[in-house]
Amino acid sequence: MQMKFKFTAIALAAAFALGAVGLTACVDGKDGEDGKDGINGVDGAPGKDGEDGVGISDVYIDKDGNLIVKFTDGTEKNCGKLPDGGGSAYGEQFLFNEIKENGEVTGYAVRGIGSISSADLVIPSRYNGKPVTEIGKNAFFDCDFIKSASIPDSVVNIADGAFWGCDGLESVTFGNNVRTVGEVAFAYCASLQKLDCPDSLDIIGESAFASCTSLGEIKFNDGLNEIGISAFTGCTALESVTIPDSVATIGHALFMQSFNLKSVKVSANVTAIPEYCFAECSALESVQIGDKVEKIGYSAFFQIAGLKTVVLPKSLKEIVSYAFYKLDNFEGVFYKGTAEEWGNIKIGKNGNEFGDDGNDWGKVYYYSEIPPAAEGNYWRYVDGVPTKW
Repeated sequence: MQMKFKFTAIALAAAFALGAVGLTACVDGKDGEDGKDGINGVDGAPGKDGEDGVGISDVYIDKDGNLIVKFTDGTEKNCGKLPDGGGSAYGEQFLFNEIKENGEVTGYAVRGIGSISSADLVIPSRYNGKPVTEIGKNAFFDCDFIKSASIPDSVVNIADGAFWGCDGLESVTFGNNVRTVGEVAFAYCASLQKLDCPDSLDIIGESAFASCTSLGEIKFNDGLNEIGISAFTGCTALESVTIPDSVATIGHALFMQSFNLKSVKVSANVTAIPEYCFAECSALESVQIGDKVEKIGYSAFFQIAGLKTVVLPKSLKEIVSYAFYKLDNFEGVFYKGTAEEWGNIKIGKNGNEFGDDGNDWGKVYYYSEIPPAAEGNYWRYVDGVPTKW
């Protein structure tokens, strides 16, 4: 009965969409004779005060995907599968939409749950002889019962909101050809523990994994190109992240309020750290910024109590105001260039007063591979760790 009620609204709409043709194929009326069985739309003689009139009491789709019409006299009629006039399929484990090119069906997108009730979701790779290439928009929106999802190699795109709010989703296995993960695709999947990106992945969309509060491990692929705005905002279980060198663009507020994030290594090809990128990551202690970064945006490192030092590249041209604001334990900057090069950087006010002379930066240390001849603040790497001379 649960199956029946789940699809009653869909089935009724579908039944009415069938029109006279569909109902004629389903029921062999008797031209309204004596008012009995007159449901094929053909006018008949009036019934005997309606005593023998028969109407439709219910319409639903059974577990095999057949349209069932139930009449008021207790009888039922199996009308078979619904005709696919609208490019959609009903009543099977999943609901699908056709994907067409030049009027020809080239594949299918999963657009929702049909009769599926399994906690372990396995997306089919083919439907009606064509490949399933997309998980459609909001396909599994708020489906709390799903615990795992296996996505086949045929899928190229996971659309916006595909798994939004699936609170019970603990793991996802991506196929080898997924190229895009859309906006809020996995947002608020509070039980998701690990993200292992396939080598094919090119774009992670805006807020794609926002507020995945159990996400403790992210393994980005080397071919990844773009990570969108707020993609990992509020991922409070994250402790360490390495953004691969293939990534050229990261969105603002990328890891904002990921309170347990302790260390970050940013791609060598990123040219800007956008506004609020690491804001309120209160546990952040270590940040390695790529050597092509030219600009650090407004409040990029706002209110990070744990941050003591940061390594900044000599490529840097601008630090926007309040980029490093409210850093209670900040000790200073390890700069990869010289004092003269540091002086050429456009630096906005940060509003901190923790330096020896009351400035808002603390000390700036300049890179030197060999012991410096002159007095001053210098640093070098020791076993990959920035260390003062």
